[in-house]
Amino acid sequence: MKKLLTTLLLLPFSFAHPTPDGIAGPLTGNVQPDGVTLWMYASPNSECTYTYQEEGSDQKEKQTGKFTAVKNQAAKGLGQIFKATLNGLSSDTRYQYVVSIDGKSDPNRKGFFKTAPIEGKSTAFRLAI
Repeated sequence: MKKLLTTLLLLPFSFAHPTPDGIAGPLTGNVQPDGVTLWMYASPNSECTYTYQEEGSDQKEKQTGKFTAVKNQAAKGLGQIFKATLNGLSSDTRYQYVVSIDGKSDPNRKGFFKTAPIEGKSTAFRLAI
């Protein structure tokens, strides 16, 4: 069976409703065996960064990166959609992440995701609607 398991996790659901400071997200999606995509919504002048690591791993193993602004957004608003693609991850593995905006982290911008299993490997999963 050659279907790619694509999971969209809204963590937290606040992505659909920006907070009074105009920040929404993060949202995780496009989950692959070796990668995932993160999205944020913030002020166009914001610097959005992330830190992630395998759940339970040593602090020294943290990886960091920057979000980039999405060009040609479907709708213009007061804010900007930012996107980051994390690659080189281990399959069927749980990761924890933190998103910072302009150097400030917030408990609402922390989360977890699990990469997809390798294609063809059977595995159990849950789907929330």
